[in-house]
Amino acid sequence: MEQNFRNFMKFELSVNGNAVRRSTTGGAQEDEEEKEEEEEEEEEKEEDSEEEGEKEEEQEVEEEKEEEEENEEEEEEAEEEEEEEDEEEEEDEEAEEEEEKEEEEDEEEEEEEDKEEEEAEEEEEGEELEE
Repeated sequence: MEQNFRNFMKFELSVNGNAVRRSTTGGAQEDEEEKEEEEEEEEEKEEDSEEEGEKEEEQEVEEEKEEEEENEEEEEEAEEEEEEEDEEEEEDEEAEEEEEKEEEEDEEEEEEEDKEEEEAEEEEEGEELEE
């Protein structure tokens, strides 16, 4: 009677937490099945962790690629800005040179006008002297 009661009362929690009644005749078989289930679950966990590791690796690789692309874009932008600055400097220098040329031309014109005025004055003085 006590043995029957023990057999009747054998319970074990399964993986999902539900109580499973264990019969005395199928106890060894259930133990074997349980071990197989545990092994399968262990394998699944390992596979999951491997997949997770691969996903993390892929994500890291993707992040590195994105970072490299961003760095390249920043470098290109910096180069473009530098080229624009160089062009602006060149334009400024050209404008300065043009301004200097105009000033020189203005000075030459003034000198020429001064010479013409002097010559005109000398001619007038010469004519006055002749008279």
